[in-house]
Amino acid sequence: MICTMQPLNRLAIALAAALAAHGLMAQAQDYAPPGYAQGAPDGSVLGNPDAVAPNGQYADPSSRIATLTDAAGGISFAPAGSDEWAAIGLNRPVTTGDRLWVDPGGRAEVHAGTTTVRLGGGTAASILNLDDDTTQVKLTQGSLQLRVRALPQGQQVEVDTPNLAFVPNEPGDYRIDVSPDGSTTLVSMRHGSAVVYGDSRSVELSRGQRMRFAGTDLADAGAGAYPPPDGLDQWTAARDAREDQSVAARYVPREMTGYAALDDYGDWQQDAGYGAVWFPRAVPSGWAPYSTGHWAWVAPWGWTWIDDAPWGFAPSHYGRWSHFGNRWGWVPGPASVRPYYAPAVVGFIGGSAATIRIGGGPGVAWYPLGPRDVYRPGYRASQNYVSRINYAPIHHYGRGGDGRDRDRERWVNRNVPGAITGMPSRNFVEGRPVPRGSHHDAWRTLPVGEGRGAPPMAPVKRSYLGEAPTRALPPMARQGFERQAIATHLPGRPAFDDRRPGRPPSQQAGQADRGDRGDRGDRGDRGGPGGQGGQGRPDVRLTEAALAARHRGGDPSRDGAPRGFVNPVQGGAQRPDDNPRDNGRNWSTRPDQMRGVPPEAQRQQQAVQRQQFEQQRQLGEQQRQSADFQQRQQQALQNQRQEQQRQLQEQQRQGQDLQRRQQYDQQRMAQEQQRQLQDQQREATQRRQFDQQRAQQEQQRQQQDQQREAMQRHQFDQQRAQQEQQRQQQDQQRQQRQQFEQQRAQQEQQRQQMEHQRAAQEQQRQQMEHQRQAAQQQRQAQEQQRAQQDQQRQQMEQQRQAQQQRQAQDQQQRAQQQQQQQQERQRQFQQQQQQQQQRGQNEPGDRGGHGNRGAMQARNDDRR
Repeated sequence: MICTMQPLNRLAIALAAALAAHGLMAQAQDYAPPGYAQGAPDGSVLGNPDAVAPNGQYADPSSRIATLTDAAGGISFAPAGSDEWAAIGLNRPVTTGDRLWVDPGGRAEVHAGTTTVRLGGGTAASILNLDDDTTQVKLTQGSLQLRVRALPQGQQVEVDTPNLAFVPNEPGDYRIDVSPDGSTTLVSMRHGSAVVYGDSRSVELSRGQRMRFAGTDLADAGAGAYPPPDGLDQWTAARDAREDQSVAARYVPREMTGYAALDDYGDWQQDAGYGAVWFPRAVPSGWAPYSTGHWAWVAPWGWTWIDDAPWGFAPSHYGRWSHFGNRWGWVPGPASVRPYYAPAVVGFIGGSAATIRIGGGPGVAWYPLGPRDVYRPGYRASQNYVSRINYAPIHHYGRGGDGRDRDRERWVNRNVPGAITGMPSRNFVEGRPVPRGSHHDAWRTLPVGEGRGAPPMAPVKRSYLGEAPTRALPPMARQGFERQAIATHLPGRPAFDDRRPGRPPSQQAGQADRGDRGDRGDRGDRGGPGGQGGQGRPDVRLTEAALAARHRGGDPSRDGAPRGFVNPVQGGAQRPDDNPRDNGRNWSTRPDQMRGVPPEAQRQQQAVQRQQFEQQRQLGEQQRQSADFQQRQQQALQNQRQEQQRQLQEQQRQGQDLQRRQQYDQQRMAQEQQRQLQDQQREATQRRQFDQQRAQQEQQRQQQDQQREAMQRHQFDQQRAQQEQQRQQQDQQRQQRQQFEQQRAQQEQQRQQMEHQRAAQEQQRQQMEHQRQAAQQQRQAQEQQRAQQDQQRQQMEQQRQAQQQRQAQDQQQRAQQQQQQQQERQRQFQQQQQQQQQRGQNEPGDRGGHGNRGAMQARNDDRR
C-alpha cells in the first residue's frame, strides 16, 4: 500500500520510534502522538497482534471504500463471494467483490472518494477492485456514468466491459453504455481524455468524441443511432452541480466518502477548540450517534455500522462526535488531512470478560468516541495504520493551545446521559435494527472495555445482509454477470476473513449461529455462482499487452501510465502494417512497439502470446462449462428437493391452520361467555358503588359548604391584610427587578456583541442567498398587501352597510316612541276630562272653579 505522508507525520513517526527505543512505552498509555502505537489496558499493542500476512508483512485494510449515496427504483446487492441477492439501502459499504443490479427504470449512485459511479436502469456492475490506489468496475450491460474529480499520480480508475477496458488519463466526465447482449460498447467523452484497450490494440479518446466498439479487438461498430440525452444525463448533471456547490467541501476533504449528503441535513459552526463542527438539524429527542441503524459484517473490517439517516455515512466512519450543551455535533477534523475509513468510530463497553444483560440475555453496548479518543481497531492492522487513522483526532485535539495535556478527558462521551446504546447480542449478530430508546444509565458503571475495537463475536449468515428483503435476480441480469470482460490487470481478491473469531460462553448470542456455521464469512476464495463461482474471482481476460508485461517480470501497473499498460502515446511512430484497421481515428500502436522491439521478434512474441492465451482461454472455457454443468445439475436436484419440502410444509401448514382455527373458535366462544358474565357482575357492582358514592358525596358536599362559608369569611380578612403586604413587597420587587433587568440588558448586549462577531462570517456566506430571496419576499409582500387592501375594503363596506341598518332601526324606534307618547297623552287627557265631568256632576256649586282647574290641568299636560 502506497501512502503519501506529510512531513509533519514523518516527524511524528520518527519521534515515536525514538521514544520506543529509549523505553518510554509506558507513557503511551495516556496519550499516543501521531505515529506511535497506543497501548491497550491489558498491555498489548493497539491493533490485532495476529495482523500478519503469510509473507510476514502487515495486511492493512484499505483506507478507501464506496457507498450507495442515492438510489431510485429496485436495487439488488450481493456481497463478495455470495450469490444471495437482497435489497440495498443508503449508506451500505461497497467494496471489492460486491455486485449491484439496477432494475429497468431505476438508478443508483456509488460514491468512492473523488470517484463517482452512476448506474442507469437495467445495469449489471461488479466492483473488481477498490483499494488505496485502484478503482476497477466491471460493466457487462447497461449504462454507467463515471466522474473522476481527481486522479493523483499512482492511482488508477478502470471500467471493464465485454468489448474493452476503459482507463481515464485525467479527471473528467465519461459515459459508457453496454448493449443488453454485451455485443457492443458505446463510449462518450464528456470531459477529459482516456485510453480504451482491446485484445491487441488501444485507442486514445479525447473530449467530445463518441465511438461504438464491437468484438474484443476494438472493431469500429459504426456510429449507428446514438441515443439522445436521457433521464440519466439530466440526473447526472443535477448531481454533479449539487456536488460542485457542496458546502461540506469547505470543511472536509473531497476524498471523504459521502460528504455531499451533509448539506441538506445540518449546519456548520466554528468552535474555538475543535474548528468546524457539523450539527444535524432534525433528530428526535434523546437521539445519540450510532443509535438508529444496524450492524453488519463487512470483511476485512468486521462489524460495521450502517446508519439509517441519509446523511449517516460520513459521520459514522470518519471524525469524532462531541456533546455541546444539549446536542451532539460531529467534528470531522482538519480538511487538509487525508481521511481514513473506519467501520464504526465507537467504543464497546464492558470488556471481554464482563457480561451485559439486555432483555434477559447477553447484550452489547457502545458509545461514540470523542475528539480526543483513540480508535482501537478490532481487525488486523499494523501499528503504522493505527497511527494514521488516529492522526487527526489525537494530534489536533490531544493538546490544548497553551500546551497543556488535555488527554485526561478521554472517553468523556461515555458519561453523557443517553450516549450509550445497547441491544441483545443475538439481534446484534443477526443485523437487526437497534430498537428506539435502547439507552440505560446503569451501563455507564460497567468496566472500561475501550481496549477492544469490536465485540468478540463471530458472524452468522444473516450478519452480511441483515433483515434486507431477498430478491430474485432476473435471468437477463444473471447472464450479464456471467459475461467475460476485458481488463488491464487482474481483479483484487475479496477480503474474506478466515480467522473465525471465537466467543466466550458468556457472550454468545443464544447460540444463534449453530445452524449457520456453513455460511460464515470465512469462505476464502470459494466464491459462489453467478460469475464468481469455481475460481473465486470474476470472469475477466487480460489483454495481450498486460500478459506480455507480466511475462517480462515487470509490474504492468508501474510503467507511469494507467495500471496494466505502458502509455501507448509515448514515442515511436505508428506503423500502418501493424495496424491494418487504422481509419484516421487516432488509433495508436501497441505498447511493445513503443519500446523499440524489432518487428519480426515482436510478431513472433505476439504469436507465442496469442497461442498461450488461446490455450488458457480454452482451458478456462472447459472448466467454466464443466462447473456450469455441475452447478445446473446440483441446482435442479436442489430445486426438486425444495419443491418436495415445500409441498410437505404446505400440507402441514394447512393442517395446523385448521387446528388453529378450531381452537381459536372454541377459545373465542368461551371468552365471549366469560365476558358477558363479567359484564353483568361489573354492572351490578358499579350500580351499588355508584349509589353509595353519591350518598357520601352529598354528605361531604354539605359539610364542605358549611366549612367553606366560615373559612371564606376568615380568609377574606386575612387576604385583605396579605394583599396590603404583598403590594408593598411587589413595590420592592419591582425596584429590584428593574435593577436586575438593567444588569441583564447589559449582559445581553455583551452576549449579542459576541454572537454578532461569531455570526459575522456566517452572515457573509448567507448574504448572497439573502439577496436572491429578497426579490421573492418583496413579491410575496406586495401580494399580501393587495390581499389585505381587498379585505379592508370589504370590511369597510360591511361596516357602512351595518351603520345604515342601525340608523334605520334607530329612526324606526324613535318614531314608535313618539307615537306611544302621543297616545299616552291623549289617554291621560281623556281620563282627566272624564274625572272633571264626574266632579261637575257631583258638585254643581263648584262647577265653574273646577272647570277652570281642569282646563289649566289640560294645558299643563299639553306643555309636558
